[in-house]
Parts: sequence; C-alpha cells; structure tokens
Amino acid sequence: MTEFQVNGRQYRADRMNAMTQFHVVRRLARILPAMKGLAAVLPSMKHGDLDTMAEALAPVVEAISSMSDEDSEYVLGSCLSLVSRQQPEGGWARLWSSAASRPMFDDLTMPEMLQIAVHVLMGSIGPF
Repeated sequence: MTEFQVNGRQYRADRMNAMTQFHVVRRLARILPAMKGLAAVLPSMKHGDLDTMAEALAPVVEAISSMSDEDSEYVLGSCLSLVSRQQPEGGWARLWSSAASRPMFDDLTMPEMLQIAVHVLMGSIGPF
C-alpha cells in the first residue's frame, strides 16, 4: 500500500494484482516510451517553464490520444478502483465506483484523477 497527497488531500492505494498489471501494461505499451522520456525531463524542469513542459508532454499526449476510449477507461478505472481518500473525521472512503464507472466524489477533477492514476501506476508497474 502506498500513501500520497494530491491537492492537499491524503490518498492511499492498494497494490494492483499481477493480471491487472499485465492488462494495464499491455494497453499502455505505446505510451511507456513517451512516459520514460517525460520522467527524464521533469526533474530538471523549473517551475513555470511552460514551453519545456509542453514539449515534454507532447509525445505523451499524442500517445494517449491514440488510445481507444475503452482502453483509457480500463486503465483509469483499474488505477482509481484501488484508491481510498482520507475523510475529515479520519476514516477512509473508496475513490471509485467500479459498478458505476465513476468517482465517488463530485469534487474530483480530471487533473487530480490523472495525478492519482500516475501514483498508482508508479507504485504498481513503475519497477517494470
């Protein structure tokens, strides 16, 4: 289990099982080389360097845009279904409803959802 923060909220993610990892990696196969390039550039970027950010993200965005809706929803759903959000009273609540294929929180934004998915991917398939 990994814990992380996104936009000041605390999350924790269970580890993805091996078969789901296989299917996620298979769907991300075209994106992984672009993500590797992005990972190499991001640590050296300065805050606010939008030109460098846009240049670094271009291959990833292009690769993601080539994914089918079904594949992209599978990857996001597989990642987000493993995540819980800490509640103000201290408990944890599931972030994603697999049955409804949607977030359990109306305040979850697309950028937050993507950041959370990246945390799950790095924890589950990062070593791969």
